[in-house]
Amino acid sequence: MITVFLMREQESYKQALPATINLIQTLHLISTGIQDNIAQLIEDLETASKKIQGHLFYWFQNQCIKIQEKEGRQKESKTS
Repeated sequence: MITVFLMREQESYKQALPATINLIQTLHLISTGIQDNIAQLIEDLETASKKIQGHLFYWFQNQCIKIQEKEGRQKESKTS
């Protein structure tokens, strides 16, 4: 009786094995896809960060120039 039960269980496992392998392969593909998406997002963030840093640098330079010009005009008006 136990032998018959074990043989049935073994047959069930044999039948389920291909589906399990397919599931594992599918999960691996999904995992790889997610990793690729994360890598692309990180790359996009790095690119955006560099662009923002560049914009901030030029904005800061322009602000400094405006302040210097304003101070120069104020000095000129005081000496006039």
